[in-house]
Amino acid sequence: MSGSSSAGSDPEFPAAPGGQELPGSDPEPFAEFLWMENEEDFDRQVQEELREQEFLDRCLQEMLEEEEQRDWFIPERDLKSGPERSQEILSKSSLNPDAKEFIPGVKY
Repeated sequence: MSGSSSAGSDPEFPAAPGGQELPGSDPEPFAEFLWMENEEDFDRQVQEELREQEFLDRCLQEMLEEEEQRDWFIPERDLKSGPERSQEILSKSSLNPDAKEFIPGVKY
């Protein structure tokens, strides 16, 4: 057989299934699978990137939910005008109404 030594390179003698040369003709029979050597590292990197993206998405979602739940201060709605406002502020205050007025730089 004159074509047996050129298996895979001649159209009359195609390579074995999976693209491998016939046994004994290729010094590295698993050469086409060498790309899988670092597959675990690649998978780990992709998984880490996915976890990181998921974490960022969760943080963003929590931040948006917190903003929705927060009772924002809106002056037009929350502030009363006139004497009502003064009474409300005084009733909530924990300051001593009889204390001396604070003046920066003056020691008492």
